[in-house]
Amino acid sequence: MSLTTTTTVRAPLDFYLPGGEGVETIDIPLLNKNKGLKFDTHEVDIEDARGHGKDFIFDSNGFEFFNTPTTFTDFDNEDAKKSQYYREAEALLKSRLKATHAYAINHALRSSIASTDPTSNPKLDPPASFIHCD
Repeated sequence: MSLTTTTTVRAPLDFYLPGGEGVETIDIPLLNKNKGLKFDTHEVDIEDARGHGKDFIFDSNGFEFFNTPTTFTDFDNEDAKKSQYYREAEALLKSRLKATHAYAINHALRSSIASTDPTSNPKLDPPASFIHCD
């Protein structure tokens, strides 16, 4: 898809290279590339999709943007998030994607503050430092 936008940057992005067979779980606080992980770096064009959200559909792009308000407000309560907000998100995805099953398995609240001061809020994770899909 080609977007007509003036905000495009070219940047090196790191793609994780699995080191073995099967599924691997990466759980490294404040990920450091010197932890034995392997990456493949590619220069890619990154386009600003703001204002073009309706141009993306899941079946063609693997993602889409949509705005759906939530009634959930108790984001400091982990149990409530898992029992209520996860169920709400699962129902939304099943409805939007015409899926029969959806499972929320975890969540992360990311902030650049966490990468500069990890003690600022233990509930914050730093921005992801390599390409991944959730």
